[in-house]
Amino acid sequence: MTSSKLRLKYTVFDVFTNTPWAQGNPLAVIQLTKETAKQISQEQKHLIAREFNFSETTFLHDYSDGDTEGHATKRTVDIFTKTKQIPFAGHPTIGTAAYCFNHVFHHDSEGGILIAKAGEIHIRRDRGTGLIGADIPCSNYRVHSQGLGRVERASIVQQHPELQGISESLAHDFPVISIAGGLYFIPVEIELLETMASLRPARPPPDATKVLDEGFSGALGGTMFYHELSSTDDAHRFRVRRMTSIGEEDLATGSAACAFSVWQSQVRSRERPEAGLEKKTIRYEIEQGVEMGRRSEIIVDVTLNDDLRPKKVILSGHAAEVMKGELII
Repeated sequence: MTSSKLRLKYTVFDVFTNTPWAQGNPLAVIQLTKETAKQISQEQKHLIAREFNFSETTFLHDYSDGDTEGHATKRTVDIFTKTKQIPFAGHPTIGTAAYCFNHVFHHDSEGGILIAKAGEIHIRRDRGTGLIGADIPCSNYRVHSQGLGRVERASIVQQHPELQGISESLAHDFPVISIAGGLYFIPVEIELLETMASLRPARPPPDATKVLDEGFSGALGGTMFYHELSSTDDAHRFRVRRMTSIGEEDLATGSAACAFSVWQSQVRSRERPEAGLEKKTIRYEIEQGVEMGRRSEIIVDVTLNDDLRPKKVILSGHAAEVMKGELII
């Protein structure tokens, strides 16, 4: 007698866009009941994530015993890349939040909580615009090795020879930044959009492991190239491309956008102390995936404390539901 197979419902979203099929970063949200959450193994979660082959896949747990079905506004979420489980990622947070507001929370709900390994993430939806927002855990933000550890320009150019001709216009070295454990990013400014368009993924990426702080061993990372499109005191717009540590390019990276936006606020506050920027909430509008043919629009609002540590980081974006189905494992 053969054992019955596990059947799991899933929904796919294009995240950081309200234009389905043509834009955004795909995310699969796998719905777990109390029973299937006990039956599914970590290895099966890895297999499912690899089968979808998206940058991340999430597994959303059922309501807890203390909640009333249909009115529960707190859910646990597991986030998987194709290779490992991670504590936090931005586009899975926005996409999973969209699923919760569409199918889980009461139709009048405007807010809720996702419980990830990085901690509780408060989520909200603007019922007028459909914009999903998430308060991102930022207590673990850092510029690694107290800002002293840097990745040299030569290392970046070696991995991206298309930069050889403009290498002198690059900074001498670059910081390594993180918004949460398990993830790091190397921000590299590019002066011309034409240069941005010429970039290609590189494997392996520049080695940043020597400057990562304690507790970040095994972290996933990569290089985040950016070009500033426009700027005011209260808002900045960037085009970015993020090359991952497995030799791929990411369509849209909310965690990188959050780390980058905090770092930008810190840099600008130090450069212009008289402007009192640390007392303001600064908005960063980030477009990504343009060169890949799938534009994403990411919004990050950053407020700093007086010591320039992040006080509040809000990640926002739209998510378009594009597919539903059932997995049989």
